[in-house]
Amino acid sequence: MKPLDVLVTRRRKTTGSLGLKALLAWHLIILVMLLLDLTCDELPLLVAGHGKYGVDGMTQSDSSWRQACTGIAQAYQLSPRESEVFLLLARGRNAEYIQGQLVISLHTAKSHIANIYQKLGVHSIQEMLDLIDLYIVQKTS
Repeated sequence: MKPLDVLVTRRRKTTGSLGLKALLAWHLIILVMLLLDLTCDELPLLVAGHGKYGVDGMTQSDSSWRQACTGIAQAYQLSPRESEVFLLLARGRNAEYIQGQLVISLHTAKSHIANIYQKLGVHSIQEMLDLIDLYIVQKTS
């Protein structure tokens, strides 16, 4: 065997071993998700300490955050589709994610976002999140 053949053989063995480890890691993640009854959308919430098995013990749908978003959507007369986009925006999702999640074009997603910003009177995601926080504070006091 030539020295070059040895390197190629070793690289193939290493890559195969790494590929197997990655495959096993993905299977383990899927198994954990199945055991915890999580969807791919809820996994980031679990990692962040929210959601079905979060620190507060409440699902996100029961939280004051979601109630605040729904209240704001009604108060500012967002359309049903704008309300869906608003909930995703409030969770930190961008236009590309919203496009894929709601099966709409990128242009439509950006148009909804612009309409939401205009109706809420905000100019950035940070201002929108501040509005949600303010709404929650006002409702709890």
